[in-house]
Amino acid sequence: MKTVTNYDEFEIEFEEFLRSDNKYLFFHGNSQEDRHLYILKFVKERLRNRKILFRTNSLENATDFARLKKGKASSTKLYSHFNNNFYFDSYFTDRSMTNTPDTVDIAIIYPLEGLIRNNKVNKLFEDINDKNIRKVVFVSWLDEDNQQTSYDYSDFINKADIIIKIHQGSK
Repeated sequence: MKTVTNYDEFEIEFEEFLRSDNKYLFFHGNSQEDRHLYILKFVKERLRNRKILFRTNSLENATDFARLKKGKASSTKLYSHFNNNFYFDSYFTDRSMTNTPDTVDIAIIYPLEGLIRNNKVNKLFEDINDKNIRKVVFVSWLDEDNQQTSYDYSDFINKADIIIKIHQGSK
């Protein structure tokens, strides 16, 4: 496991992951509001002309998570966003997965907690296997030291080739 404390360190580790033959990355830590934004910032600043699938718990949330313009994201629409081609789907809606391309460069799965809570982790892995996805990034939402609710991320950890933990000091 690699532990990073800021975006610059994350950028080095994520770049290394993208260059490697590894397919699965698990990103977690104590920076709840920043994790998926780290991924999106990297995509915006460093990647060009990639097909990126953003899988989330609802298409309504995809708009906010990915910082799209107002309105609900659609699984049938291509978004030119951050100099890349983005596709969105809901991991709770089977038909939305069929609307996205069979081949993508990177799939970002965020947040993981809904999948765990609704016993949909195995279904997610089946969906991933049905597509030709070069890199898969699992991103947790909750802080690892959340005192109210805890989740078992072991399925994602066991699948991951690389684990990056963000640990930031108190703000």
